[in-house]
Amino acid sequence: MQGAGRCTRGPKDWAVVVVTGAELLRFLSRTEIRRTLPVELQAEIAFGFEQSQRPADELVSLARSALVQDDIWQEDAEPELGDLRREHTRQLDPAAA
Repeated sequence: MQGAGRCTRGPKDWAVVVVTGAELLRFLSRTEIRRTLPVELQAEIAFGFEQSQRPADELVSLARSALVQDDIWQEDAEPELGDLRREHTRQLDPAAA
């Protein structure tokens, strides 16, 4: 989490983060874990899970689009991420108390 967060510190930063490993994917798949994360990270994880269902060649194209911040990214992906950010809320981890 910390490594991914360091990739995008401000609104003009961008990165492509690839999550691998069954244990980490299971962890991030848990709703109770994701809802304790900042809404930006929740949205990015949700977007990533949605996109992960695409064929590999489409994922490579989407990653290229993200890295160059082209029209496809700006007109399609970025608005979707904005919608996802607005849909999420952050909840405190019950164990934090």
